[in-house]
Amino acid sequence: MATTVLQIRMDEDLKNEAADLFDKMGMDLPTAIRVFLKRAVAEKAIPFEVREPRAAYSANRGIAAL
Repeated sequence: MATTVLQIRMDEDLKNEAADLFDKMGMDLPTAIRVFLKRAVAEKAIPFEVREPRAAYSANRGIAAL
């Protein structure tokens, strides 16, 4: 199978936190990204529910109430 390079920009703190998390799970960041992409292709969808975080929703409601 031919391979290719995927280059993305992301927040450095997010990258480091994710790398630490996946390291504890026994995989590196590129492997974790491949797992995500393979699952998304197999399911033909994002393999988890995407929604607004509750904390942001609550904060926005509180501000709107003011």
